[in-house]
This record gives sequence, structure tokens and C-alpha cells, in this order.
Amino acid sequence: QSGATPALSVSPSSRSVSSTSGTTTFTVTSNIDWAVSESSDWLTAVKTNSTTLTVTYNQNSSVDSHLANITLSGTGVTSQVVIVTQSGATPALSVYPSSGSVSSASGTTTFTVTSNIDWTVSENSDWLTAIKTNATTLTVTYNENSGNENRSANITLSGTGVTSQVVIVTQSGATPALSVYPSS
Repeated sequence: QSGATPALSVSPSSRSVSSTSGTTTFTVTSNIDWAVSESSDWLTAVKTNSTTLTVTYNQNSSVDSHLANITLSGTGVTSQVVIVTQSGATPALSVYPSSGSVSSASGTTTFTVTSNIDWTVSENSDWLTAIKTNATTLTVTYNENSGNENRSANITLSGTGVTSQVVIVTQSGATPALSVYPSS
């Protein structure tokens, strides 16, 4: 009489997890010794005991979801694949500070951007230029204000899935001056 037919199954066959880090388990039913393998850089799968597969996953700070295939295998059985899908993070965009005051002289100032999305910048001022220097820096270059009045400009940062952020730059007016020549 021959032995029992080798068997290997895992339940559930897939699981969705949140973007935060954590741990989840799968139930394994088998009458053979089984092994686990995966090649993901955001999770680790281990055989906890003969009936439990434990998956530990890192936080996903990207807005894109992650997907990993985990393979359980053993002698005389068809390999079983479980799929773990991790949600992407909520899109975020913020700017610090939200406003800036500059002198009447020409110059440059920067703002710090915190975001997990690709963002764009726009402004419609004739006295300053705002550019995305890199993923975390907004650089504003402004002309001299030779007038006596303060002036302001709105700079808008926007991206998919977020509320646009507005940065206000206020430039001081020039100090009024009166010169009379000749002096006598």
C-alpha cells in the first residue's frame, strides 16, 4: 500500500493590505515539508510553522500600489502562489512656509515642498518666476520693486489627487527718497 498523495494548499490565495507597515498570515494545509520563496523588496515571507505562512511588509509611502507573488513549494506537489497587494499611500502635497516676505531688492528665495506625488508650479506674475528646482524645493526669483507700494503674487502648486497649495510672496516697496540738486 502506498502512502498518502502529497498535498499543499494555502488560504486565502490573495490578500490586500493597507499602505502602513504590518504583518498578515496565511493558513497552509499540507502533508509534506514545504518551503516559501519571494523576491520582493517591500515584504518578507517566512514559514512560521507547518501550518502558517507569515508575511511582514514595509510601509508604502508611494501612491502606487505594490504587488508580490509568494510561492510555496514542496516535493511531489504543484507549487502554490499567494498574492499580496499593498495599497498606495494617500496623495499628499504641502509647502513650508506658506508665504514669504522679501525686500524691495531683487533676489531669490526658496520654499520646502513635502509630497509623494509629482507636482507642478504655476504663477502669472510679471515680477517673479517660480520653478520646481527638485522634488522638495520651490525656488522663486524676483525683480527689484522700484515702486513705493508693496506687491504680492500667488504661486500655485498642484498635482493629481491633492488640493492645490498657494504660496504668497509679498515684496516690500522701495523706500521713498527725495533728492534736490543743487543743494544750495
